[in-house]
Amino acid sequence: MKSKSRPNDLCPCGSGAKFKFCCGPKGQEISLEQLFQAAVEHHQAGRLSNAEQMYRQILVEQPRHADALYRLSDIAFQAGRHVVAAELIRAAVSVRPDWPEIHNSLGIVLCFLGKNAEAAEAFRQTVSLKPDFVSAYCNLGTALKSEGRLDEAIAAYRQAIARQPNYPEAYNNLGVTLSDRGDLDSAIEAFRQAIALQANFAQAHNNLGLALLEKRQLDEAEAACRTSLRLQENPLTYINLVNALLAKGQFEEALTVCRQALVHAPNSPEVHSTLNEVLKRWLTARGRPPQGIRGEANYRYTIESAAARGARTS
Repeated sequence: MKSKSRPNDLCPCGSGAKFKFCCGPKGQEISLEQLFQAAVEHHQAGRLSNAEQMYRQILVEQPRHADALYRLSDIAFQAGRHVVAAELIRAAVSVRPDWPEIHNSLGIVLCFLGKNAEAAEAFRQTVSLKPDFVSAYCNLGTALKSEGRLDEAIAAYRQAIARQPNYPEAYNNLGVTLSDRGDLDSAIEAFRQAIALQANFAQAHNNLGLALLEKRQLDEAEAACRTSLRLQENPLTYINLVNALLAKGQFEEALTVCRQALVHAPNSPEVHSTLNEVLKRWLTARGRPPQGIRGEANYRYTIESAAARGARTS
């Protein structure tokens, strides 16, 4: 004899929702709050289609339900529907303009849409409502940097660090922005601080390597890039390492690293173009004409000028 499911049991259909919210008797009314909690359970469990259906059901009954609008925007964002996500968050903001988290989320979506000036305003609104919202200062810095407003971005990152001194991502982003402004000494200090806080921070090691390369501190630059690659293989870090080796005149080792990069990223135009440059210099150093490079390289390669350009990661 089968046992009868109770209202708060998991539904036997396997949906993961409670029986009363799924296949249970439909004769009894459930409140919008109960429906919302059921939708949240689906959302948190990754059953996004179930959650979306319930959020939309709530909005039919209560179109200005801020929480449902906000969570529905998150589902749209995860699906890559950024325009829809922005519309839903704006609707939620109109209901709850005093909710800092929702302004921060709006800023993030606007950044994905390339609307960095609007995103910066959303992040400013976030921190005006919640001055200790540390990640929002970092987000503000990123939006301002994308707008080319480097001094303001640096100030935003410093605000984040002032409120949370053990924030490695803020130090890394600060270092990248200082580098872009040409203040390499301060950038190197910021990257070293990020690494001191998080020794396995591959991006910070890469960025430190590039800054040291620009300072012509070649041995340290090589060491930083190699550390970054041990932590996380990245074609851009390979390129920075190759450039450090070329600057040291180590053509054979640079060629070896290029081949390693090709194994990791065989379709990267930046890696192919860097290998092209290494081969040219390797042949020239041996008194052989660079025109023979096509015979030396048994692969398709590109010749974009991006080859020699270093790349920071933030």
